[in-house]
Amino acid sequence: MKIINPNVSKVAVSKVLKKETKVGNKVEKAQKIEPKYQQVSSSNLAGIKYHRERRELDITFKQGLVYRYFDVSPTLYKGLMAAGSKGKYHARYIKNKSFKKIN
Repeated sequence: MKIINPNVSKVAVSKVLKKETKVGNKVEKAQKIEPKYQQVSSSNLAGIKYHRERRELDITFKQGLVYRYFDVSPTLYKGLMAAGSKGKYHARYIKNKSFKKIN
């Protein structure tokens, strides 16, 4: 195992890299859960994928373009999913956030 910072112990590096947690005498490894892509009913949006830990929202548009929006709160994501018009909600609350075209 490589130690990046000589001031950090091997145990600390191991815990960071493996994301282990101790429960009693057991060591459990945290599993990364990939967020689900959800198709949505919309004239403009085809699907949505929300990365809660990173606060990133991927939106796939009907034309096939995918954009990743940054710093999207769970409340904003829930509002989008509950909106009667997801396209209008996107235009009003999400479109002006920092984003990156990912395809």
